[in-house]
Amino acid sequence: MYQMGRAYLMGHGVVQDYGKAMRWYKRAADGGSATAMDVIGQLYDHGSGVTANAAEAVVWYRRSAKAGNADAMVRLGLLYSGGHGVERDKSKAIHWYRAAAEVGNAVGMYSLGLAYARGTGVGQDYRKAMQWYRKSAAKGYRNAMNNIGALYVNGRGVRRDYRQAIRWYRKAAAKGSSMGMYNIGWLELKGEGVKKNASKALAWFKKAGRAGSAGAMEVVGKLYAKGVGTARDPKKAILWFQKAVKAGDNHARIYIRALRKVHKASPTAQRQ
Repeated sequence: MYQMGRAYLMGHGVVQDYGKAMRWYKRAADGGSATAMDVIGQLYDHGSGVTANAAEAVVWYRRSAKAGNADAMVRLGLLYSGGHGVERDKSKAIHWYRAAAEVGNAVGMYSLGLAYARGTGVGQDYRKAMQWYRKSAAKGYRNAMNNIGALYVNGRGVRRDYRQAIRWYRKAAAKGSSMGMYNIGWLELKGEGVKKNASKALAWFKKAGRAGSAGAMEVVGKLYAKGVGTARDPKKAILWFQKAVKAGDNHARIYIRALRKVHKASPTAQRQ
């Protein structure tokens, strides 16, 4: 029944039909499938094939979590943390993150680490944050790897160590983390933990941009605009700023306008 639900949800071998997917998932859930319960929760959470209903998502996530699904536990934690479908309750969010972490869920471990780093729902404790990040990273979770790097950069819970930071950022980047790539770019640009190298920094920012980081796209634009790590190239700068805008970074519009204004005012532009 679960597989039939998935087939209709994804359109595998049948015409995609969210209504039929939901019916099959509910039959699977009635039969005790915790995974089906979790998927139903996600459908209500994101409004896929049904009207978005955070409260109904909570109902299904809770059923799934009580049946032992760690992913649903994390999702419940997120809803309690944000107050979506339930009254915001940071302590309940921590309860569900911890429940997921204790059964080996990498995202639960990461979320618990993040809570300790920020002091949300628990007392701020960078050492505990590091402990949970390390557990999550050991399971291959790239966000945790990146955050370990950030703790080393800022000397929180550990002695500041840029070499360790870049080591962990590289681990995150190798897993496809745009944030890890972005952070390596800054260390390369500043010469922290590595020999200062603006061209390498630019290469890392480009990788991060291609991986979806709007912030990295903006930085690439600035480097081209200033001629840092590369020859100055206003056209390429504008191209990257435009990419940043499309990725949601409206601040980059300011740089586009500024570059175009300078270009129009230049003697070369006036002669054309």
